[in-house]
Amino acid sequence: MATFTSIFIPAGGGSASTADLNGTINSGSSTSAITLSRYQLFAINATGDINIRFGNAATIPAAAATDFRIPAGEVAVYQIPAQYDSFCLFNNGSGTITYWIQPLRQML
Repeated sequence: MATFTSIFIPAGGGSASTADLNGTINSGSSTSAITLSRYQLFAINATGDINIRFGNAATIPAAAATDFRIPAGEVAVYQIPAQYDSFCLFNNGSGTITYWIQPLRQML
């Protein structure tokens, strides 16, 4: 089911799956699986272009330049689908980039 319009607020840091995350990715590298939880909404932003791949923590392959691109400085909002619990990020740029992830929840 799609969410056509809503107000999202930070989920808060009560557990590992709702705490804000950040990290760096070296040029030409992928992160290991970043696990939140199924159906978790999250916002993501980075200092450089990144590519994102969804999957399951135990079996997700490394993200690559062929995965969906999120441009530098953009804030993208995703909801992890039912069949996955994790995602990986790839840095296709020439330098190290920093990324930030903020789990969200829908304001009722």
